Order: sequence, then structure tokens, then C-alpha cells
Amino acid sequence: MAGDTRVAETTRVAEELKSKYFMYSGILVAIDNSPYSSLCSDAAVSLARAFNSSVTGFHVFAAQLHQERFREMETTLPPQFREPSRLDQQREKHRSLIHKGLEMISYSYLEPLAQRCRSLGVPYSSRVAEGKNYLEVVREASEGDYDLLVLGAQGLGARDDGQLGSVCERVARRLRKDVLVVKRGAFPGGAVLSGVDGSVSSQRAFQTAATLGDTFHTPIELVSVYDPELHRMAFSSLASTLSGDMKRMFSMDGQGKLHDEAIDSGLAGIYRGYLEAAQRQVEGAGRAVRATLLAGKPSSSILQHLRASGVSLVVLGRFGRHCVGDLDIGSATEHVLRQAPCHVLITSN
Repeated sequence: MAGDTRVAETTRVAEELKSKYFMYSGILVAIDNSPYSSLCSDAAVSLARAFNSSVTGFHVFAAQLHQERFREMETTLPPQFREPSRLDQQREKHRSLIHKGLEMISYSYLEPLAQRCRSLGVPYSSRVAEGKNYLEVVREASEGDYDLLVLGAQGLGARDDGQLGSVCERVARRLRKDVLVVKRGAFPGGAVLSGVDGSVSSQRAFQTAATLGDTFHTPIELVSVYDPELHRMAFSSLASTLSGDMKRMFSMDGQGKLHDEAIDSGLAGIYRGYLEAAQRQVEGAGRAVRATLLAGKPSSSILQHLRASGVSLVVLGRFGRHCVGDLDIGSATEHVLRQAPCHVLITSN
């Protein structure tokens, strides 16, 4: 009976993975005319063609900021231009010209993506907004009929010494939809990796990774990380606070050895179980997958593995097993997002 139940569950999951549930139907692309914007357009078009999705190009312009700067400089104008009546006229003319001009420039930024989508038969629309860039991106992505936002890790202010721009970080923290952060290189370009920790978030992540890997014919790898050192340090800290009599009472030397052995084997077994369960689900849908168990701090171990393996895309759940309250993003996901040498897709439940 138990065997039949497992077979039924595997079949159910396989059918679920084969469905279009984890595919994207509406893709929003944040465009700012930077080199990263071009990479974002490439990724969005590739996804749209694979999943028959619609694409919306989006740009935010800051007319109000320019108007405020203009007012700050009014004190430097010649006296005849600082008369109240003339200032009002200048302000109105400046407001109109700046708003219309920036709006026209915004649509021109979106035109290359529009032309490309039209030439490939991808449903496309353009959207622009005035305001604070990251707030407007989050608002449009949240309120619009989209299930994926694509944006560059950096923008026009990109620096060689930075791996994540402020707009990208702020958007990734606030948006509760899937976010693809495009770094350098083709998308997906190579192997797709996903982290597994037994949480609901990680399940959505590895299912998405499996779908993407299968769709783009790239290798799929699942990675699970357990951290025995954290427990050892906690135990050592406890032991260091006890007196000699208390250590002998609790047999701390023997307990320490037993604790190390239990932690090593116990944690490894738990996370190996998470990994094997995920592997069965993915392979039950007819997809080959590599499974890797690592020991160490989750974010550090994943980053080290990414650099060594040459993975092109890492897919992570927004939160892990220890999510509580109104957390905006899990620490491991945040660290990987900042430092990963490849594209990062953050999935939301």
C-alpha cells in the first residue's frame, strides 16, 4: 500500500511539472537604455518565445526631479528672469517641455524591444511612468498582469566594483512576484541550478528550474546544503560556560563527541532526504537531473559551487525554512543575489 501511495504521488507531481503552471504568461522588462537593458531584452524574448508569453517594456522617467533641480537653480538667474510673473511662465514651460521630452525619450528607449518582438511575433506593449524608479517598477509589476519581472543587476550607473545596483536590490526586496536578475552573459546560456532545503519556497524554485532547464535543453542541478559547524559552535559555546564539576556531571567530553557524530550524520541525512525527494519529483517528470549535497554555510557553499561549476542560472526561493514574520528576503538568497557570477531567478510562492 505504501509503495502504491509513493507511485501515485510521483505520478501526480510528474503531471504537475509537465503542466504550464510554472511557466510565465506575462513578462515585464525594466529598460533604462544601459547595456544590461539589452541583456534583459534578450532574456525576456527568449522566455516569451519558449512559453508563448506577452512582453511589456517599462521605463521610468523623473520629470519631477528635473523640475525641482530647476527651481533650486532659479536663484542664479539674472534679476530680470527672477520676477514672479516671469518665473511662473518659465516654470510652466519648463514643466511641460521636460515632461513631454522625457516621455518621448522613454518610448524611444523601448522601441528596439518593441521592434524585435514584432518581428518575432511576440505580443508586446510599452509602458512608461513618471516617478521614483524602483517604486514605479514595483508598482507596475505588482499591479499589472505579470508573473515575471526581468531587470538588470545594474543600470546606467553600473560600476566595475559593484555586482548589484541599488534599484535592483530595492525592487528584489519589495516585489512578491518572480524576479529574474540579469547579469552578464547569454540567457540561460548553460546549466540551471536550484537550491533545495525542504521548504515550500525551495519546492517552487526547483520545479521552476526543472521547467527552464527542460525548455532550454540545458543541464539541471539540485543542490542542498547543511551546516554542521553552526551546531558545533553552539555546543562549544555552551560547554565553555560550564564549570569543571558541571562538565563532569554532564559528561561533556563524551557528549561532545556524540554530538559531533550525531550532527554530522543527522543533518546530512535530513538534507539528503530533501534532495532525494526533489530529485524524484523532477526525474518523475522525465527529466535528468544531477543532485549535489554540500556541507557548510548555505550561501557561501552555493556561491563557491557556482563559481567552480560554471552554472549560468541559479533559481532560489525568496525564503528558506527559517522564514518568520514579515521578512522581505532570506539571508542566503540575498547573499547569492548580490555575489553570484550568473543570472539569478528569485521565485515567490
